[in-house]
Amino acid sequence: MFLLPAGLDVEFRYKERLLRTAELIEGKPPEEAIEALLSDPERVARYAEAPWQREFDRGLLTDLNTVGVPRAIRELVEDRPLTDRNDMAKVTAPTLMICRRGDVIHPAEIGEILVEIMPNAELLMFDDADDLLAAVPTIVARVNEFLRA
Repeated sequence: MFLLPAGLDVEFRYKERLLRTAELIEGKPPEEAIEALLSDPERVARYAEAPWQREFDRGLLTDLNTVGVPRAIRELVEDRPLTDRNDMAKVTAPTLMICRRGDVIHPAEIGEILVEIMPNAELLMFDDADDLLAAVPTIVARVNEFLRA
């Protein structure tokens, strides 16, 4: 099961940030929208710390839908997937969650809450994107093991 975004029963924390993203790309040709995103001051600050991430992001944005994405963002920030987070205790299937701190769409705090509520949940938590990327071989091995169980 996926909760996208993982919001549970709380207001979406990064609402203004994502709405700004929607405004940056809405109505622009794809390449212009991609440049607007890559030039956003928050991203530029991240790129100063991890220069490789700019080209990585550009690759992820290649097929950016400048009509659908802003519309989806506006719906996403108002969505409350659950009215009572304790309903997740009913999920008894083994669940593996992979989270990283600083993820705007899937806040790490949600993974920490869910692993406490769900009886058969396991959480792999990473401090940041670099930590997560460095752990990809370990993650792949754990996911493989999880799926075979």
